Amino acid sequence: MENLESKECKWCGEVKPLDEFYSFNKTKQDGEKYVYYNPECKECRKEASTKWRKENRESFLDIQKRRNKHPDHKKELKIAYKRRKEENYYMQYYYNNKEKFKHYRELHRHHDINNDEWENCKRYFNYQCAYCGIDEKTAKKEQGNYLHKEHVAHNGANDLSNCVPSCRVCNSHKWVFEWKEWYSVDNPDYTKIKFNKIVKWLNHDYLNFIEAEQII
Repeated sequence: MENLESKECKWCGEVKPLDEFYSFNKTKQDGEKYVYYNPECKECRKEASTKWRKENRESFLDIQKRRNKHPDHKKELKIAYKRRKEENYYMQYYYNNKEKFKHYRELHRHHDINNDEWENCKRYFNYQCAYCGIDEKTAKKEQGNYLHKEHVAHNGANDLSNCVPSCRVCNSHKWVFEWKEWYSVDNPDYTKIKFNKIVKWLNHDYLNFIEAEQII
């Protein structure tokens, strides 16, 4: 196998380079190590996984919840992020979406929010990142930055109707993606509770919250 440069995908039948297949190291009974390549290509595996997630949403969310509680969860995220960088995923996305980036830069601006409004926004989200749930003190300690004002929709308003607290890591990973596209069941930090809370806030729940706090 190690001398081959390509192989046939058992699912789609196409002959593709070996780097189009997921692989991992295995050891034979005699101790000899070798690289094993999955019979299906990455593209077929991704399509099958996406289909399964859609057809088994509740099971997938249950798996995600248990995975998020695992102590190695953050380590897995770092490995996945490193792999994407090595595969030039982000640069490829940039070159395929140059107009989107240009539009983002034109719209990227600061929120027009005073200190009291920002304080209430963070209080609504329990002083945690609206996406991953990391608290502000931990974010400062581990990431070097406090929570900051996140434009949920890049072409949205600059007031509280389009602002949630976000940690540096989530802001970086969200990048120019649409928030519902990025913060979906595929996101390891996704929970239905956090998703619904963001939606409520954006749907003017912030007005009810501020009124309840007797700020206005």
